[in-house]
Amino acid sequence: MTLVQALIASSVTTAADESTIGLRSTPSKKAQIPALVRAHAFATLGKMCLIDEALAKKSVPLFIREIEKSSDESVRNNVVIVMCDLCVKYTSVVDRYIAKISESMCDKSPLVRRNALSLLTQVIAEDFVKWKPLILFRFLFKLTDQCEVVSKYAEYALCVVLPRKNPTLLFNHMIDAIFVFNRCSSHPSHNNYLQSERELSLFNCSGPSPEQIARRFQIYKFLLHQLSSEQILDLHVRLHSDVLGMFADESIPIHADVLTDILNMLSWPQFKLRSITNVIHNEQNHAMNDMNEEEQEVTTKVGSIQGKLIEGFLKKHISEVVIPIIVELKRTLEKKRSPLLRQVMLYLQLIMSEYKNESSNFLIQDKQTAKEIEFDLKRISAQKEAHLVNRRISTPSSTTKVPFCTPVRSPYPTSNTNTMMTPSRRRSSVTRPTPS
Repeated sequence: MTLVQALIASSVTTAADESTIGLRSTPSKKAQIPALVRAHAFATLGKMCLIDEALAKKSVPLFIREIEKSSDESVRNNVVIVMCDLCVKYTSVVDRYIAKISESMCDKSPLVRRNALSLLTQVIAEDFVKWKPLILFRFLFKLTDQCEVVSKYAEYALCVVLPRKNPTLLFNHMIDAIFVFNRCSSHPSHNNYLQSERELSLFNCSGPSPEQIARRFQIYKFLLHQLSSEQILDLHVRLHSDVLGMFADESIPIHADVLTDILNMLSWPQFKLRSITNVIHNEQNHAMNDMNEEEQEVTTKVGSIQGKLIEGFLKKHISEVVIPIIVELKRTLEKKRSPLLRQVMLYLQLIMSEYKNESSNFLIQDKQTAKEIEFDLKRISAQKEAHLVNRRISTPSSTTKVPFCTPVRSPYPTSNTNTMMTPSRRRSSVTRPTPS
């Protein structure tokens, strides 16, 4: 045990030479221990901890420190493996350190990231670790990993392991994910998690840069793909009432990235009535594969009734909830002279074109608001057309050929045969001297 503890240290102090013993000015020497030796020492210590719980309790903080501060890939990799083994044997001892272990999923080494992700997936699948919200968000973040193997591991865990343990976890934390990945904690019900600055910087995809926006929307699209038609409809309602409504009445400060993400997401085809009904139809066809004729007929009738109910609910929701909230949000942004007003108007234009009857029912009740919206929409359309025209002028088509000069017609008659020799003909007409 003493030898293992000595080899775990990054360096050891060696004794002075016999010829210099007794001299005051003789300094002690420090010898660096090779990283491979330290890695094996940590693996050995981990095996010893598996048979000694008291030693495990003393050694776990040491392992966590190496995960955070070790500069060697092999040491960090072995420590992650040891911690996951200890999680199986002493779950209560290691459980509070799971968040620290999950930080290894953002290690700079693809090997460490892959092993951390696969081992955490295994202990979750075997019920040694529960799916907690922070662990869920970190698995979602790994969907955007540059290493394809790591992203596939994360997708497997979220699509195969998670539904067996908690089928509704993704849906319950969909809105939460928007606030977490934008690092917005102003909402009273979302992103109420304590994280250190190191954790926030490791799992960070916030900001308006195109790269960060692409990463967030990759996660959002994955989440939407896992939801059923009823869950998509419920999400549509909650996004308007729980988030946009609170932005509109200024219950919470307006976060630019959160508002932009939500408006762009709500503009996707998945939230349109036609797409929701198509999802219902596909779910029915999938369920009817193993049914007889009578069961299929009953399922078809139930599905048609369900589709009509959802259609009626969504149209009523649009006219009574969505449009009033968006109009109120428009007025709030106008008071603040916010640049986000344009995005809100584009979304309102999309809603009014998709649900014309429902929009007209709302606008009939308030003619002044109807005139304002009509004027703003015309202005937005004019700006879009002007922008398109400017783009066409600034980027001419590649197929358009601009002549260098206008050809002048010769006053003399031209013969049918062209007497001008092309460069290829000139080269071919030259006779090469035959070698003597």
